[in-house]
Amino acid sequence: MKKLLLLLLAILYAIQTFAGNFTYEYKGQTITYTVIDPNAKTCKTADGNQYGDVPGNRVSGDLVLPSNPQDGDVEYTLTEIGGYAFQLCREMTSIVIPNSVTTIRHDAFAGCSSLTAVEIPNSVTLIENSVFAGCSGLTTVEISNCVTSIGSSVFNNCSSLTAIAIPNSVTSIGPYAFLGCSSLTSVEIPNSVQAIGMWAFYSCSSLTSVSIGNSVQSIGRCAFSWCTALTSVVIPNSVTYIDPSAFEYCSSLTWAVIPNSVTYIGWDVFYKCDSLIRSACPYGVTNPFSSGIIISYPREGAIAEDGFIYGPDKSFIYFAPLDLEGDFITPESVETIGSYAFYDCSALTSLTLSKKLNKIGTQAFYGCDMIKTIIYPTQKPCELDTDIFSAKVFRSATLYVPDEAVNTFKSLPVWCLFRHIKGIESSGIEDVLNNSDSCEIDYSTPYEVYNLNGVKVGNSTDGLAPGLYIVRQGRAVEKIALPFSYF
Repeated sequence: MKKLLLLLLAILYAIQTFAGNFTYEYKGQTITYTVIDPNAKTCKTADGNQYGDVPGNRVSGDLVLPSNPQDGDVEYTLTEIGGYAFQLCREMTSIVIPNSVTTIRHDAFAGCSSLTAVEIPNSVTLIENSVFAGCSGLTTVEISNCVTSIGSSVFNNCSSLTAIAIPNSVTSIGPYAFLGCSSLTSVEIPNSVQAIGMWAFYSCSSLTSVSIGNSVQSIGRCAFSWCTALTSVVIPNSVTYIDPSAFEYCSSLTWAVIPNSVTYIGWDVFYKCDSLIRSACPYGVTNPFSSGIIISYPREGAIAEDGFIYGPDKSFIYFAPLDLEGDFITPESVETIGSYAFYDCSALTSLTLSKKLNKIGTQAFYGCDMIKTIIYPTQKPCELDTDIFSAKVFRSATLYVPDEAVNTFKSLPVWCLFRHIKGIESSGIEDVLNNSDSCEIDYSTPYEVYNLNGVKVGNSTDGLAPGLYIVRQGRAVEKIALPFSYF
């Protein structure tokens, strides 16, 4: 009975579509089209049969679709690519979609395993489910800037896809959208996206980095599960829900930050993430981490920014991103650096501490063994524990303090453990407004560069880390932000 019903449905489907079908030959390919609206003279490529291996058209090689196919003397506008239109056309190698197309229906190119590249024109606003599912040879895709949603399973098991640019028009990424895209190495989810569906990036085993836009409100179940190459994740403070198992079995994950906006975390979110070294989550949230140091911070007034977690007014640093590298200048407002805040930031090479600093917590910089320079422009050093830095840093790094405070530091507990303590040249500059409108700096002639603590850092901006600096040339002084162009 069931088989008879399916047969009748197939017959009805064939009768319904046959009446409006016509064929048109273009650039060596003869394609069947179906009239959508005879009055508006719009059409689509013929739908396939969902009950078997019957695409709307059987093609091979390169396919170029016309924007205006003709039925005799009547010209139509191609606005859609039909459902199952070219499914399982395993020998089709490329397709050119005209700018007249606005919709690509479900499963249109599913299983086209020889298809290597696709450019979706800006006319397309809707891509339905499973459009490119199983296109195992697909390496690159350009998505229209007008597409608002990436539907369910659109790129499911596109195992050769190495990169994907998600346009700013997209507001949601559907379930299973990129499941099994095992060659995908990085993903940038734009600020326009509000939801990441369940299993969306499941088993993207080559994915090493993901940037999640600051409008995402929910991360679905198993969304990044089994992304075994993923090393870090910063969840933006727009997210309120993280569903169960979202990052489970991300075995290379070394750090993660949960913002204070999160009100619900499901079970096993970071299950079997056994490489976690240091992570942060707000008070009141059930600890989701399976290993490593967990830094809890108060919700009230917390600021999440670029992987850092600050306290109110940036007076407290609770957490710094583990992949921090090069030079770090502590914001002028910082009074406290919490325990383990920079623990194992192994690529950090120099450190400038705030003059307002009055406390550094336990092992705050432990494991930062590449630090060679520490600048602390104050005559009143804070107290600290002996394990703030590792023995290697005490032994090999140079601590720069004001000239008049060198002997003080050499006599104080813990600070005296630094073998190399030297005086620094101070600019005498305390607070400088950006007065670039009232003075001119000639960058082609000698000038001096200071950090915001008034410590001279060089005679050029070349090689300096991005940030705010003070430039002085004679009596002219101005504050600049790097990267900075003065040509």
